[in-house]
Amino acid sequence: RLVLELDLLIFSFGQLPLALVTWLPMFLCTLLAPYQALRLWARPRGRGTWYVGAGLGAGLLAIQAGVLGALPVHVALEYQLSPASRCVLVFEQLRFMMKSYSFLREATPAIVHAKRDEGAQAPSFSSYLYFLFCPTLIYRESYPRTPHVRWNYVAKNFAQALGCLFYACFIISRLCVPVFANMSREPFSTRALVLSFFHATLPGIFMLLLMFFAFLHCWLNAFAEMLRFADRMFYRDWWNSTSFSNYYRTWNVVVHDWL
Repeated sequence: RLVLELDLLIFSFGQLPLALVTWLPMFLCTLLAPYQALRLWARPRGRGTWYVGAGLGAGLLAIQAGVLGALPVHVALEYQLSPASRCVLVFEQLRFMMKSYSFLREATPAIVHAKRDEGAQAPSFSSYLYFLFCPTLIYRESYPRTPHVRWNYVAKNFAQALGCLFYACFIISRLCVPVFANMSREPFSTRALVLSFFHATLPGIFMLLLMFFAFLHCWLNAFAEMLRFADRMFYRDWWNSTSFSNYYRTWNVVVHDWL
């Protein structure tokens, strides 16, 4: 008989609605502050009001940095969010920071090199909004697009990601919890430390493979398909790597391209 033990899953994602509510102001700050700052900087620089606008733009970016830096940390500590809910906030915090930086880095040079009295054309708001959701950290005014959305492919990837989540909970509850549950009550010894390393090796490898497949393959491909995003080089053949340097360049191409 199949017995689904969901206690660990429910505990890990406890207070998820609070994390989603916290996500909303983080998203709004990232949506409005960098774009409005860029529009203020794109105005003609021959007028004295440009310096006021430039200061306001810098102030908006400072407010955004403060919200992204302080709000998720405050909520996670004040309300003692569960591990998975904290991970959602931390990952979204990093994603918004990296996307904001990429947007400003790619769009600012055109403003800097524009003629002083004419100003520059700011990127369209729709392109920036699309960039915030598409699975890339490099801003472009436009991206290669697929002709249509394959919703069965989207459902398949989300189902696989959900299956990976259940399998990860099974691994932790069966291979990790029985070993480490009473470890804090036992006296410390070198033997116990070495054994804990060996006990954690196999589950750690399983978790690494599951996280890679669930996020870099299933999750990103599902969002790419929904948004008709055609450039889907999220990873390369890292399993053929013969050095750590090649492994770190190929297992997560999304972040490596941003770096």
